[in-house]
Amino acid sequence: MPDRSQFLLDARLVASKWEALEETASAIILFKSGCGIRAPLVITPFFVHLEGIHVRPPFTVTATFIGVPGDGHLLFDAEAGGKKESMLGGLEVETSLAGFIEALYLAFHLPTKHASGHGLYGRDYTLLTGVDTRDNENGIDGYGPFRPEDLKPKLDRPAGIRVAKHRGKFYVSCIAVYDFGSIVDFTVRIAERRATMLWPPEVLFESGTRITY
Repeated sequence: MPDRSQFLLDARLVASKWEALEETASAIILFKSGCGIRAPLVITPFFVHLEGIHVRPPFTVTATFIGVPGDGHLLFDAEAGGKKESMLGGLEVETSLAGFIEALYLAFHLPTKHASGHGLYGRDYTLLTGVDTRDNENGIDGYGPFRPEDLKPKLDRPAGIRVAKHRGKFYVSCIAVYDFGSIVDFTVRIAERRATMLWPPEVLFESGTRITY
């Protein structure tokens, strides 16, 4: 992939891969951990099923539910030698289509699983992984108190997973819509086989409203 190039991943490819990730996560991580479990659960076996991401030795990846049933969220960590860091820090990512999709899934979608009550703060969004909001009038219908025609003029990029390369680093991005109507662009950077979540996300549209949980 030439430097300074960018492309939009095929929506059917993304949908197929995303569905497989959801099934695997539900079977290995979320079903076993469940809401209310406070002790860290080792989820390293989940990564055996991924094509483009692997756990770097000697790291172990864990999931912990923070909160109480119905009011909390899952926290993912990478642990080695008694020290913890973010889950992405313990992973090795390939610069492949599978690696791009999986990195975005792990960085921004997986943390929303089992979020409830106060745990929804900052996690009450939906990634638009396969709908082009510039061409599809119904692409963002139902998100927040705004009509699609109100939001479309605020967007200057398509929905779906986008990949760009700049100075040898890859940037995987996707638009997300919060339940209160604001729209952001999430990005995870992949460089030297490591993934880094770029934060804060770029705000594309600020609704001016909030939801109190």
